[in-house]
Amino acid sequence: MKVVINRCYGGFGIPEKLHKHFDENELYEYEYPNTMEGRRMRTDEALIEFIETYGDDGAYEFGYSELWVVEIPDNATDWIVTTYDGYETLHWVVDGKIYSY
Repeated sequence: MKVVINRCYGGFGIPEKLHKHFDENELYEYEYPNTMEGRRMRTDEALIEFIETYGDDGAYEFGYSELWVVEIPDNATDWIVTTYDGYETLHWVVDGKIYSY
C-alpha cells in the first residue's frame, strides 16, 4: 500500500489542481491524517500518481509541503501518521512489530 506523507516542517498541503478531486470535508480532514477522510486522501490513487509523475524520486514540493509516497507492506495490519511541526512520520505494524519512516 502507498501512503502520502509530508517530510518537511510546515504541514501537509494538496496541490490546488487536485482540489477538485476532493470534497470540502476531505480537504479539511487532510490535516488530521488518522481520520477516515484523512486516510482515504493519503492513499488516494490520483494524489499518489500526481506525486510520482511530477515529483522527484517519489517526492513533490508544493508550497510549504514536501509530499512523499511511502510504500508499506500489504500485510501491514495498521498504520498511523504522527506529526511534529508539520513534519510527518509514518508508522505501521507487521507481525506485531512497529516500523517507521
